[in-house]
Order: sequence, then C-alpha cells, then structure tokens
Amino acid sequence: AVKNGKLGEIYSVEAQMSCEHSFAKRNWLGQFHGGMMFFLGCHLIDLLLQLQGLPDQIFPFNTNTQPEILQAKDLGFAVFQYKNGISFVKTCAAEPGGFIRRQLVICGSKGTIEIKPLEEYSSSSSSQIITRASEVYVHDTAENPWIRCGKENISAPFGRYDSMLAHFARYVQGKKKNPYSYEYEETLHRVLLATCGFSIDYKKESPTE
Repeated sequence: AVKNGKLGEIYSVEAQMSCEHSFAKRNWLGQFHGGMMFFLGCHLIDLLLQLQGLPDQIFPFNTNTQPEILQAKDLGFAVFQYKNGISFVKTCAAEPGGFIRRQLVICGSKGTIEIKPLEEYSSSSSSQIITRASEVYVHDTAENPWIRCGKENISAPFGRYDSMLAHFARYVQGKKKNPYSYEYEETLHRVLLATCGFSIDYKKESPTE
C-alpha cells in the first residue's frame, strides 16, 4: 500500500513492540547501551526506515522503569522527525499485555493502516500466528469521521519465521537476490546506534568493509 501510493504521502509511523519479561531478563538488557531499544527496537527501526527513509532528526528517550534496583534501560522510546511529520518507536520489557499490543500504524495523506497486534497465536494451532490489519481511507471518513475502520483483514495462520527463513535459504543458495544491501544494513545499524543514545552521524556515507 505504501509502495503503490495507496496511502498517499506518509507523514507518521507509530511502531510498538513490547513484552513482559522477568526481572532477570530485564537486568540482562544492561549489557546493551540502549537496553530494550537495541534488543527489540531494532526491528521497528528497520520497518520505519523502509517506510519513510532516513529521518532529519532522532530524539531518544530510553529509560529505566525501576532505577533503584534495575541496571538496564528496559523502556525504549524514540521520536523521529521528518520534513512532513513525526514518527515514534516504543519498546518495553515490563509491560503487562505488551505482547498483544504490538502494533504498527502507518498514516498517509490518503489513508491509514493499523496492524494490531503484529502477531497473535492462532486459535487453530499453537505453533502458528495470525495478524490483524484495518484500513481507513479518506473516502471512508467523508460522511463519518468517527468510523472505526473501512476494512479489516485477518491473515491465514502462518509460521512465525517460515517465510523469512525460506527467503534466506534462497539467498544463500543463489536462487534469489537479497533485496537488502550491505549499505542498507550499515545505515540501519547507524540509525539504531543513534536511537540508543550514541553520538553518531547516522547520515554519513562510508564504504562498507
């Protein structure tokens, strides 16, 4: 929908991926400078870059939910400023119900798509998941701006990692070209480091060794 222009010009992306981990797991996050942002926020930043490209500015607000006893930033939040809007990424390791509130909201001049939750276990199989997505477009809200959604889609059950591993196998076998270049991976890592609070020029172009 983004690539074919169905949503129009994208001006905001809201991405959340939280969970409820034990104190020991949350403390383990302390080995990473950005804590939870480095651990799971990386997946959301990857999505954001593919949807909107490089931001003009990044404002990290990573913090600790129990500073008296916890040695890690178990709540990650970052704001990304673009020329035409604001986007954010949130990831928390101490959020009750966080697994089922993982979501992606993409807002454009022609419509909005919300995927929530990003994944939930299928009722028909304990090893497969489904995703739920709703779409709303300007023609849906012309007469009723309070409409809940114009269209809701529920995917067929699928293996959580099956598709990505199948694609990866084809890359390794030379049967398919990897669409993600080394340059993209390096840019993604630079943005991630900036989001984790490092002082780094994430827009810098440098050769990949």
